[in-house]
Amino acid sequence: MGTFKGAYTNKYSFSNVNDSSWAGDGKIVSFLNESADMNGWVLDSAVGGAVAGFGLFGVTIIYIVIMIVLDMRLRMRMYEEHIAEDLQKMSNLGMNSKMKEINDELAARMAGGQDDTGVDDQLVTQALELANEEFAQYM
Repeated sequence: MGTFKGAYTNKYSFSNVNDSSWAGDGKIVSFLNESADMNGWVLDSAVGGAVAGFGLFGVTIIYIVIMIVLDMRLRMRMYEEHIAEDLQKMSNLGMNSKMKEINDELAARMAGGQDDTGVDDQLVTQALELANEEFAQYM
């Protein structure tokens, strides 16, 4: 067969030799040769798609932030109504005389001054089952 001395090439070997014997076009095979622009991208549509995509993303983020704020306001209103209902129930049970003590205890607990020592669940459950008249006689 012989030895290889670099004399043989074809159009796929990418050496700087004339490939006129292979392709018939007389071009030198090289990495420096550029092929025809067959890119299917059109710059205007790519920019338009990017602008539309990022625009939609921005609008969606703004919508989400607005919905979170509205939900927070709705929940705050709901919690304020629950608190008002609970205060009304406590007032109906005749606990107005104890409200200063309750508010002081609440402020101390929220400040982290006292640890909750635990609550007797059975006692609380029994107290919840009392009628208003039964509860009021002990106040």
